[in-house]
Amino acid sequence: MALLRIYGCESTRAADVVFVHGLGGDPLRTWRYGDDESTSWLHQFGPECKREIAVWSLGYPASPTRWSLSGLLRMLWRTPTKKGRAMALSDRATQAIDLMLQTGLGDRPLMFVCHSLGGLLVKEVLRTSAGEPRTARLYESTKAVMFLATPHAGSQLANFAAALRSLRVSTSVEDLRTETPYLETLASWYRDNSGHIQTRTYRETLKTRGVLVVPRTSANPGIGPQPVALDEDHFSIAAPRSPESQVFAGAKALLLTLFVPPAGPVPDRMSRESMRSCLAAHSHQETIFVHLNTHVRTADTRAAITLNWDGYFDGRLARPGVWNSHLLPMLNDLALTVRDVCPQNEIVFSGNCCLPVSIALGKAFAEPTGLNVAWQQGPGQRWSLHTQPEHTPFEATVQALNPTATDAAVLISVTTNVRASVRASELPQLGGRLIVEPVSRCYPARIERPSQATALAETVRHGLERLRESATQIRRLHVFYAGPVGLAMLIGQKLNTFGPVQTYEHIPRDMLGEYVPAALV
Repeated sequence: MALLRIYGCESTRAADVVFVHGLGGDPLRTWRYGDDESTSWLHQFGPECKREIAVWSLGYPASPTRWSLSGLLRMLWRTPTKKGRAMALSDRATQAIDLMLQTGLGDRPLMFVCHSLGGLLVKEVLRTSAGEPRTARLYESTKAVMFLATPHAGSQLANFAAALRSLRVSTSVEDLRTETPYLETLASWYRDNSGHIQTRTYRETLKTRGVLVVPRTSANPGIGPQPVALDEDHFSIAAPRSPESQVFAGAKALLLTLFVPPAGPVPDRMSRESMRSCLAAHSHQETIFVHLNTHVRTADTRAAITLNWDGYFDGRLARPGVWNSHLLPMLNDLALTVRDVCPQNEIVFSGNCCLPVSIALGKAFAEPTGLNVAWQQGPGQRWSLHTQPEHTPFEATVQALNPTATDAAVLISVTTNVRASVRASELPQLGGRLIVEPVSRCYPARIERPSQATALAETVRHGLERLRESATQIRRLHVFYAGPVGLAMLIGQKLNTFGPVQTYEHIPRDMLGEYVPAALV
């Protein structure tokens, strides 16, 4: 594997652009339509963009003449092989991460241009790097990705092998015509964790040697604008002939998003030391107040800690990257500090808080921690799991769907019915669905007392346990919620045993609006 320096790799550069070829490709030849550099947009890109950038090309063993068919199969199933030059995609990603970090990538905004299988490699690079503190800066610095004819579903890789004709095609190649669990998981991860990344996609419409290598459905990553169809085949799409071509111009436009300054500075994180001092100063009080704002600032003179997070948000949506870099770490730090400094005190939260933050707050102060937390829902009303529950006219319905899918949707409708907006949102294949709604189906449903909120949170918990019993493969929940902020926190406290939870923010863009991914907690 090699990372080739193509253009402008001085230390003063403001951003990095990395081109990643696919199976049957080459770090230089993939990107040119002729025989020399004068026909390569890889070499033209930096000068044409007129920006202080560095252009790189990642090369790795991918010649089809060096890959046995069994090696390709093992790569997709992440099984090492000694045959040919194949390597598990996860191993190849780890190798690429180490090489890129050695070269200084990850210290500046980063953009990837990916052709074919290179797009899958880049997604695995992002997923692998995001999971380790040492490598996370590579994931966090990635601000833009362009996919060119990338088979996200993998269903046509068998046709790819047939089109290249240098791979031995046997009956086992049919296994590649169906979606693999690995590729489905990788696609789902990218959809759920690329909120800070500008994603653009172009797809082929012309056949290569009689085969449409990557069809419409496989070319769609499921996030970003709809893939743009071009009058190109699988190979010509990666070798535009002029800066005016759609792919070249699209890549230039995507690069410019790296240079758009954020709308104001991102506030510094409140340190655990500051939290400790503030809580310790109020630990003599039976009740300690914490005030939290995400959209519009309000004040509470009783608060020991005030977290004004409006600077992290543009409207209703958190700015790219701040969930993982600032918001979720601060909630976890706050919970740990409360446990250390004042575990016996009642902690009462209040403020102008968005629903994803409320759910994340509850997850940070999960019920098993034993901490006594409440939300000041209104005058004289503190909603807490320590309140004795009272029956509420809500019901939970469990629907088992695809028994092999690992995602499930949770629809909680209190102030309005979320079903229509969820149907308008893009979701991965679901193994099951939990629907919690008023028996009357009348909205808005009223929760008048703290005891009713406690009971409804318990209803959600019991429904999730039934869902897990009926759909045993579920590993991730997608929670869609319309209701009071205090109830959102209580529900979050009940989610401690259900794995990753993807929260969503409702954006009223039309009569229905849509749900946009927010925090993954």
